Amino acid sequence: MKQPKDRNKDEQLFDDLNKSHFGGRFVRFRVVRAEASFKEKPASIPALGMCEPRKRLITLADHLSDDFLRKTLLHEMCHIGTLGAGYQHGKSFRRHLHSLLRKGEKWAWSEIEYYRLQESELLIQKKARTKLAKEIRYRLDDLLFDDIDTSPGGYAG
Repeated sequence: MKQPKDRNKDEQLFDDLNKSHFGGRFVRFRVVRAEASFKEKPASIPALGMCEPRKRLITLADHLSDDFLRKTLLHEMCHIGTLGAGYQHGKSFRRHLHSLLRKGEKWAWSEIEYYRLQESELLIQKKARTKLAKEIRYRLDDLLFDDIDTSPGGYAG
């Protein structure tokens, strides 16, 4: 295992943020840089950052600097411990953001609201799809069973 002096600048920032914002609860992660790309390319990441808890690895876009780097790293650290819920921005993730907000990270509020609204929208879409699927089934049943005479003595199957 790397000694503290062997850790790169981003890993040292991870260690500092882990201690100051998460009470040192997280195990040590490697923090590396890669090209950010919204098109799948080798050795690139699909966003500004990516957390892979099973690998204990956080990958950050190579062009991030200063405050934006810090915010992105904190965002990715919020994914640690949410593995059971998948790589999502659900309630467990948002609890970490609320903790950051209480520690003075005002930017976390906009992310909390964004992901809360996104989750609400997904629920609305799911309910609409479920309602539409039921309506389609009812109409198909009507079409299928309209031609079947279910009266006594009629054809029933």
